[in-house]
Amino acid sequence: MRRRISRTFGIVALTLLSVFQSGSLLWAHHAGPSHDGDTDYYPLAVGNRWTFKIVLADGSKSDTVTWYISRVWKAGGKKMCAILPKPMAADDELRNYQADSSGVFDTLSESYVLKFPLKQYNQWSDSRSDSSAAVLQVNVPCESGNFKFADCLVVERDEKDRNNAAARTIAFYAKHIGPVKYVHSKFPDGTEHLLDVLVLQSYSVGGKSSSK
Repeated sequence: MRRRISRTFGIVALTLLSVFQSGSLLWAHHAGPSHDGDTDYYPLAVGNRWTFKIVLADGSKSDTVTWYISRVWKAGGKKMCAILPKPMAADDELRNYQADSSGVFDTLSESYVLKFPLKQYNQWSDSRSDSSAAVLQVNVPCESGNFKFADCLVVERDEKDRNNAAARTIAFYAKHIGPVKYVHSKFPDGTEHLLDVLVLQSYSVGGKSSSK
């Protein structure tokens, strides 16, 4: 998969965000609600899609990628969602998300994308995938490309990549929209190095589309 959509609170990582986003994210925050199965920050329904522009660390634009929900079904009383990238690269894999009252679980990486309740500083870890995640902020404004959102969730995830190197993803989710930005970095020499930022280009959620 291009990068796992899912990585404790790093000062360097948050500083790097200012290169791609005007203003500060450190505004007032409030506790987010828990949800039964779905979350307002990640609408899981057939046809929902999000297209991102991949901006490399040097500022160049390399490619675009779209993630879309191709199928939703019930299994063992849990909601399941199949999520596919488009175009699909040779190393891409179909991801199945399992949604229930505990959160949104990625069955491929065996880790939670979001774990309820969504409250600031809540943390979780997944021993099966050797990863950990933390909610940095809830109910804060955020920007991605030309889009501005009034209510966003910010989650940081740390894990090991396929080469067993430390990697981090900071993911932004806008309420009623879903994922709107991903910031990827690695630590080849123990210091955080920005790899790329996925910036929202367009989306279609609940039958409503928008592009800028």
